[in-house]
Amino acid sequence: MKWPLAPTLFASITVLTVIGALFRVPALSTFAATLLAAFVVSEFRRVPRPQQVASAILLILTLGIAIPNGLLWEAVANGLLRTLPFALIFASVVWLQSAARESPSVQNLREQLAAFGPGHRFAALSGAAHVLGSGFNLAAVALLAPMFEREPAQERTGMRMRSAVLWGFGSATCWSPLYVGTAAILSSVPAVSWFQILPYGVVLGLYFLVAGFAFDRLVLRRSSTDRNST
Repeated sequence: MKWPLAPTLFASITVLTVIGALFRVPALSTFAATLLAAFVVSEFRRVPRPQQVASAILLILTLGIAIPNGLLWEAVANGLLRTLPFALIFASVVWLQSAARESPSVQNLREQLAAFGPGHRFAALSGAAHVLGSGFNLAAVALLAPMFEREPAQERTGMRMRSAVLWGFGSATCWSPLYVGTAAILSSVPAVSWFQILPYGVVLGLYFLVAGFAFDRLVLRRSSTDRNST
């Protein structure tokens, strides 16, 4: 049997990142970042070509800015260290996939959502994705994804269900501090606290939920009805 390099590296990265953050050991985080670089190099050939091209462009731009300013190693080190939280997010998504398939409570939630009629299913799915996404981040998609296994992506119903989940999940970024983007913005602007933007974020998130529901009722559902009638 061949040594499973990629799973070993990824598991080591997640464990070292968590321990280094909990016990405030910078050396462990640095070692995890080094392993992350090895993981990226070893798995780069498996990445789809569009993502390879995008990554190469971003890397070239970064090097083009860092090298003339003598900040090559600082840029590489900071980039790897700041990427470690994303590795934990992907690890949580993979870990929750098993729970999403076997947990009785999650199965019951999916059954209750599927039981909603055609006129209310979009709102129920987007609302559930909004609540789950605000607490579980990307892992919320893994919790609801098994609902779509019987709905082909090219079918109108399957497309609308996926749109509902993505709409609800995306709208939670307006206020939830557990999203990486929200946390990054708040950390980069120390003068602004989460409690200051919370009221505006909640209003904006509700607006997107209502807008998504209206778009489904007025556009997606009507086009589906017209297609079925022809």
